Formats: sequence, C-alpha cells, structure tokens
Amino acid sequence: MAGVSTGEQVPGQEHLIVGRAAELEALNTFVDSLERGPAMLVLESEPGLGKTTLWREGLQAAERRSFQILECRPAQAEAQLAFSGLSDLLTDVPEIVFDELPIPQRRALDVALLRAEPQDDELFPRAVALGFLGVLGALARSSPLVVGIDDVHWLDQASQRVLAFAVRRVRNERIGVLLARRAETGPVFPGDVDDEGRMSVTRLKLSALDNDDVERLLRNHLGGRLERRSMSRLRHSSGGNPLLALQLGRALLAGEVVDEDGLGLLIPATLQQVVADRLLALGAPALDVVQAASALARPTTALIESVLETRPARDGLAAAAAAGVLSVDGDRVVFTHPLLASAAYSQMTTVDRRRLHARIAEVIDDVEERGRHLAAAAERPGKVVAAALDAAALRARARYAPEAAAELWEAAARFTPEDQPPKAWERRLQAAGCLFEAGDVARSRVVLEEISRVASPGQTRVRTLIRLGWVVAHIDGYEVGAGAFQRALEEVGDDVTAEVEVEEALAWCLHSSSGLAEAEPHARRALALAEASGDPRLVARALTNVEFLASLAGRGLAVEAVGRVARTDVSSRSEILVRPDWLHGMMLTWDDQLVAARERFFTLYREAADRGDEQSLPFILFHLARTELLSGDWTKALERAKECSETIRSSGQASERPFGCTIEALVEAHLGAVDSALSTIAEGLEMAETFGVVSARLELLATRGFIELSLGRNEEADRTLTDLAAAAETSGLLE
Repeated sequence: MAGVSTGEQVPGQEHLIVGRAAELEALNTFVDSLERGPAMLVLESEPGLGKTTLWREGLQAAERRSFQILECRPAQAEAQLAFSGLSDLLTDVPEIVFDELPIPQRRALDVALLRAEPQDDELFPRAVALGFLGVLGALARSSPLVVGIDDVHWLDQASQRVLAFAVRRVRNERIGVLLARRAETGPVFPGDVDDEGRMSVTRLKLSALDNDDVERLLRNHLGGRLERRSMSRLRHSSGGNPLLALQLGRALLAGEVVDEDGLGLLIPATLQQVVADRLLALGAPALDVVQAASALARPTTALIESVLETRPARDGLAAAAAAGVLSVDGDRVVFTHPLLASAAYSQMTTVDRRRLHARIAEVIDDVEERGRHLAAAAERPGKVVAAALDAAALRARARYAPEAAAELWEAAARFTPEDQPPKAWERRLQAAGCLFEAGDVARSRVVLEEISRVASPGQTRVRTLIRLGWVVAHIDGYEVGAGAFQRALEEVGDDVTAEVEVEEALAWCLHSSSGLAEAEPHARRALALAEASGDPRLVARALTNVEFLASLAGRGLAVEAVGRVARTDVSSRSEILVRPDWLHGMMLTWDDQLVAARERFFTLYREAADRGDEQSLPFILFHLARTELLSGDWTKALERAKECSETIRSSGQASERPFGCTIEALVEAHLGAVDSALSTIAEGLEMAETFGVVSARLELLATRGFIELSLGRNEEADRTLTDLAAAAETSGLLE
C-alpha cells in the first residue's frame, strides 16, 4: 500500500508517518547493512510526497544505533555558493580528525571552508576531495558513519565533485550515504556512482498516496474538523499529493478555499500557487522576511535584519516561524520546505528581485556571494559588476573550486562592457583554465577555440593558443598538439617567456610524435632564449629539456647534469613534463640506480597524491611502476600500473592511455599473464596510432617481442624486434 511520511508536508507539525511500510523497512535494512560495509540509499519523489521525512527517519534510525552522522540540507539559493554543502557536513567534526590529515589536504580543506586564507595561486581541487575522504575514513574507524543530504539536487557543484570523488573511492569502510532528491533531476553526482563506484546503490521512488492514506493523513493532522464530503473532495482534488491535500485542508478550514455544494473545491491550478497564496496570507512584515531569506544563500537573523534595515524584521521572523514557513536555529534561518523558498522568490516582480539583490550586495561580506548578487541586480553590462565577478572568481579559484570560478569568470565576461573586448577575452581564458582544472577538458577546448577565433593578435591570444595546444594534445594526441603550438609560435611576438614555453612544448610534442630530429632544434632554441633572458628558472628548465632529449638520442645519460638542476630548482610544482626532478628520476632508472630512482618517484608520488595533483600522477606512477618491476617487487608494480591507468582515466588525459597500456602489459608479461598482456599491447598499439605517440609504440613492441621470445616464438619475435629496431632508428629514440 502506498503511504507517506508527513514531516515534509506539514511545516512545524509532528512527524507522523502514514504508510510507507516498505520504505521504512528499506531504511532499516540500509542502516543495518553499514555494520558490514558501505552502501547508498537514494529517496526520489515529486515535490510534496514525503521524501524529506523518510530521509530524516533514516538518520534517526542511524542515531538510535549510535552511528555517527554528517548531514546537510542545501537550498536552491545555495546551489551556486562553492562548498556550502561541504561546510555544513563538516561543521561539527572534531578538530582532532582534521589534524590526522596530510598537511596539503588539511590546508586545502581549511581554505575551501573559509577557515584559512589562500597563500598562493596554486590549484589542486583534488586535495579537498582527498581531505574529505580522509575525514570520512577517520570517523568510520570508530563506528559506522552516515552522510545524509536532503535535496541533493541543490548541492553546489564544488561539493558535488568532492562527494562524488569520495563515494567512488570508498572500499570496505562502514560508510553510508543517504540522499533525498526530486525525481528526474539527472544523475545523483557528476558521472553518477552506479557506473563507477564500489558502493552498492539502492533507489527508492516514492509514489502518490492512495485514497485511504490521504484520508488517514487528513484525519491525523486536521482531526475531525472536516466534513466527510469535504474530506472526499480534498482526497480527489489533491491527486494523491499529501502536501497539496494538507495545504488545501487548512485553507478550507480558514475560509480561503470555497467548498460550494455541487461545485466541488475551487482551488488554484498548481501546488506552487497553493503555497504562494499561503505566503501572501502572512502579511507584509513576515512576507518581507520570507522573500529576503529566499534570495540569500545562507540566511541568518542578523543578515535579514541588515537587508531589511528599519522594517520590523524581528516581528516578521517570529510571524513566519509561527506560521511554519521558516525555522530559526540559533542565528541560522531555514525554510521548512524548499517549495516555500521557491514560491517566495518567484512571486516577486523582476524589479523587486533586482532591488533586493542590490541591497544584499551592499551588506554581504562574502566576496563570491556579493559578486553573484550584483550580477542578479544588474540590468546591463558594467565595469563594477564585471570587476565584482572577477574578484568572486579569483576567490572561488583560490578555494579550490574551479567549476564555480569558471562560471563566475564566464559571467564576468558577459557583463564586460562591449567596448572592452580584450577584458572579456581574458576572463573567458581564465574560465577555460578553470574548466580544464575541474576536469571538463572538452568544454575548456570549446571556450579556447571560441576565443582563438575572435581575439585580436596579442598576449591573450598567444596564451589562449598555448593552453589550447596542451588541451588538444591531451584529447587528440601530441601530433595535433604540435600543430596548435606551431600556430602559437607564429604569433608569440617579443614575449620571451611565452616563446620559451612554446618551444619547449613543441619539443615535447614532436619527440613523442615525430622523433628527435624535429624536436631537438626547438629544445635548443628554448635554451638560447632562456639564457638570453637571464631568468635562472627558465634556464634550468630549458637545459634539462635539452639534456633529456640528448639522453634519449643515445648520446650518454646526463644523470649528473640533470641531477644538479633538480637539486637547485625551486619550481618543484611546475608542469610535470618539464620538471627536472621527474626527468632525473627517469635517468636514474635507465642508469640502473634503482634505489635512488624509486626513492625519487615515491617522493614525487606522495607529494602529488597528498596535494591532489591529479594531472601529474599518471606520469609519476608510470615510472614508479617500472622501478618497482625492475627492483623485483612485481606485485607492487602491478598495483602501481593499475593505478596509473586509473589516474589517466580520471584526469581525462586521453593521450596518455597508450602509456597506461605499456606499463600494464610489461608487468603482466613478467607475471606470466600472457593473454592479458598481449590484449593490452594490441589495445595500446591502436591507441598509440590514434594519438601519434611514437615512444609508447616502441615500448609496446619491445614488450611484445619480449613475450614472443620468452615463449619460444622465435620467428614472431624476429619480426617484431626487427620492426622495433627500424622504428627506433627512424625516430632517433635510441637509448
């Protein structure tokens, strides 16, 4: 039998649960299962069917078992405010739990949650997610933990990303996730968890009440004050929606809805209108308070009083709370049902909304929120609004929320006056960088290509082409990336730093796709430019690149030369492909200094993992796996190889997939998994051809030849290794 839990439907009333026997059983089964391992339960329904009280009942069931609980109830106004959901979840977590985290993760969480100021321009959003996962794991060690989120469809994007990351990486910990959401609102988290995560996911979709349960609901909450005829008409007019039935019942008793003999109930057409009419009945002071609260991301009594200035805000708050529209918890003000917030906001005129947002922008302290309110108040582009959105985007980026920063910078570009196109291009370029950092590589490419089509020659266009070069290299391969960098080189002008960067990028792309003969001139040109500039960091990076390519060419390993640069270079967090310490680790491996090589790569791995540098991890893990293999720990090598492939996938660096296949196949071959290794090699060779990655093709052929020779397939080995020798000679990659 269909049923309902009514705490969501009746703001301020007791939580009487009508029906829902099956759903309550599912909640108890979910909570009990957490003693054995992780699980997720998602409650889905149309507005007004009772998902919130069932969600709350699930948390109470966990509380009765002495489980730990982290919970939040995001509202629509909070959906754009970075990490608002994460902040609510972690509000009551003891400080000692944060103290257990690695320093980069603790630092990232503190900045994201506005408990510390950012100190540099570095962006590792994954560190926030890793820190949150660490908090969950630490809490779940002592007792099962439930993470409860109501109206998860309003969770801000930054918190969504963090939650999705953590959910997909929960293994055997006693962690449960209990979510309530509107039906048909898309995936639970970005990419959803059913496809990728190891956590079991159960979805419960709530249906409307049947006639008997509607009548029980009305009698429970309205007593015997309704005549049977009116009860019957309410039951049918509500269509089984309990919120509508209760609101109509109250309106009928208050004389706001007419029950004319033979005509039935004269009711508004929609549930939203029923709620809106009920708000209008509050009167001016309470309605002012409710509308102000609906426009604020995180309303408080003090903030509402500041927004309304001399109007009787305190009386209005009391009236709205007495009517069951708002709930005041300390200083925090929340709507008892999200429909009340959306109805309050939607019934304002456009002029009234703009006036309210402008007033909020005057009194709000948060930089990000102020920028959003100024934008909502503006009728047309303007310098002040664009500058405020700039500041908001910088703040969001510094807090490790690149998706929020990208949205704000694109908004800043839209509000840039038409006579300032270079500023709009620069803001969109910043947005593209944040999209890439957030893992939305495809969208980043679209934005960069749009800028490159409209921007005039100059520094912004050159920087756009450089960034576009790396993006297309990650998506389409190094050969395509080289073409993009060549276009950038033609427009670089007298910007020496940019020219060095482009020449180095060309050297890297060409050595991977075309061979050393085309790559080395660009590396030497970058070194000459760096030396002429007198910048020691540029010189160190360019010198390392030249020595690295010379080593690949078989002209001797420059272990000492690159090692000296690695010991003195201070840019330890620059692009991994040009980092001296990473390149030196490779040379140590090639020189059979395996202990030193493993130590170097493990240090790099720990640093990158702790701070969430997802872009660098595949490159480090590839060589760490190889070093473990050569050192004889083949089990650890396989673990690192699998992790390498996983980080390639999760970071969206498609052109590195041939290298993931390379290291997996090499380890599998040593372990005797011949069929799997050969299949992986075939896949890798196909991808190496697609992305034009010569160096990966050489290593894959070498592994196949090794397998064939080991199995006594001498003729096949001869053909493979002969092809390999010819390809190596052509590419110049002779080391």
